[in-house]
Amino acid sequence: MRDNPRFGRVKLAKTMFYADFTAYAEEGEPLTGARYFHWPQGPFTAEIYAAEERLVNSGRATLKEPQFKYDEAKLSAEAFTPRLTEGWQRAFLDIKMDEIAEQGTATEVSDLSHEHPGWRVTKDRDEIPYYAVHISAEGPTEADIAAADAVVREQGWV
Repeated sequence: MRDNPRFGRVKLAKTMFYADFTAYAEEGEPLTGARYFHWPQGPFTAEIYAAEERLVNSGRATLKEPQFKYDEAKLSAEAFTPRLTEGWQRAFLDIKMDEIAEQGTATEVSDLSHEHPGWRVTKDRDEIPYYAVHISAEGPTEADIAAADAVVREQGWV
């Protein structure tokens, strides 16, 4: 899927975001440790540019500039091999790449990323902390509110 012509910089950024944050939620540490920020098109890491440059300079990938006004740069991924140390990390990243590649256009993937709790609780250009994976996307339930109210009253904060 990484060689899919519809898989460019935006989808790569979202793949890395979801892979890092899901790994953090499940394993207690992200895959890459990249820093992600709240941008208008969703979570993004500027480290994508450095990774692209390293891949291109090493001859392991080529960067194809957009052909049309609303296209994005495409990173040809024939030789894209992230340096992940454990087999599960590679498999995990491959699964995320396949999922993102199939989710529609870059714009649709970006719009969907606006639903992630980390993006929703931050403001423009704020860093999205990894612990944001523990924030519920649905918000507090009635039981949560009642439990919080009980703690507030018990502590004498009201």
